[in-house]
Amino acid sequence: MVRSPNQIRSTQPQDYDVVLGGQNPPPVNGAVLGGLAGLQRRLSSVLVEERMGAIAQLSQHGQTGLDLLIQALQDPSIQVQKAAYTLLCQRQEAAVKSTLRHYDTYPLFECLHTLTGHAGGITAVAVSLDGKSRLAVVVMQP
Repeated sequence: MVRSPNQIRSTQPQDYDVVLGGQNPPPVNGAVLGGLAGLQRRLSSVLVEERMGAIAQLSQHGQTGLDLLIQALQDPSIQVQKAAYTLLCQRQEAAVKSTLRHYDTYPLFECLHTLTGHAGGITAVAVSLDGKSRLAVVVMQP
């Protein structure tokens, strides 16, 4: 039986494929794990870097990729959660907006600076949304 060129499965990586084995080329008779199967494998990796790389590509895989991106909000790594959250914030789908409304973003916050040098309690803090303005603090002493 003669196969047409379209029926022969290539072992060469295509765009968005994942090749296992680090710097080694794929084995001559090996299969390339790509598409959603490759991303799902990377998402289940113990390495945060692998999961982060997969997160960056999920948007290219339709509804299934979007569902996996939403699931990534529950990843044990805050770094992965932040990456998923950042990508989801750019989406307009109603399901995404609903998910983000109910998602607790507090764990994603980072302490950038601790206020010191005051004797009383801090009663007000003004924070700029653009991240460029200075912080204003009002300290009331009893």
